[in-house]
Amino acid sequence: MTAKEVDTVVEVLSRLTGASFVVADSSDIQAKLPRPKWVVRCTDMRQGRRIPYVNEAWKQKDGSLWLASLPLGDTIDWIEVAYGEEAAARSLDVNYSDFGKKEFQSEFGREYPLVYQRILTYAEIATHVSKARNVNLELRNSGSKGIVVFSFASKIKVSDSSPLEKKIGRSVEALKEAYTQAMEI
Repeated sequence: MTAKEVDTVVEVLSRLTGASFVVADSSDIQAKLPRPKWVVRCTDMRQGRRIPYVNEAWKQKDGSLWLASLPLGDTIDWIEVAYGEEAAARSLDVNYSDFGKKEFQSEFGREYPLVYQRILTYAEIATHVSKARNVNLELRNSGSKGIVVFSFASKIKVSDSSPLEKKIGRSVEALKEAYTQAMEI
């Protein structure tokens, strides 16, 4: 993506949300994503809280552009609320890096069915909004030792012919709808 395209992403996100977006250091996102070309973020915490549905954008090496929300929550907090402090403390010993695998999720669902149901509900919201708005929206998870953090993300194909500004706008609206629905649960 050229500098002009990065400027377009910053300008469109700032205009659509009323928040300031800037090109950010991608080193802290490297753990979550395989080598993004660049990262754009809303770095003002007050503005970010006002627009939790879209907090960052990045470009992957494959040419796709992603937009993501602030975290919806994480396994530690959800386990503590549903099962208590001791269960949350025990969950810290689990390596969640394989959370994307069905076998791991099945085991997690047996151990923490209330939390797993919440995760499935968020995934259903993403699927429903994705279909209704004709965008690629998903529930993303980032797992490591002791925690999985969940957020919504929208993948935009930059290579097709429709204007980038229009695609970003559709994705921002989808993220807003999904995030709003998730927070009502």
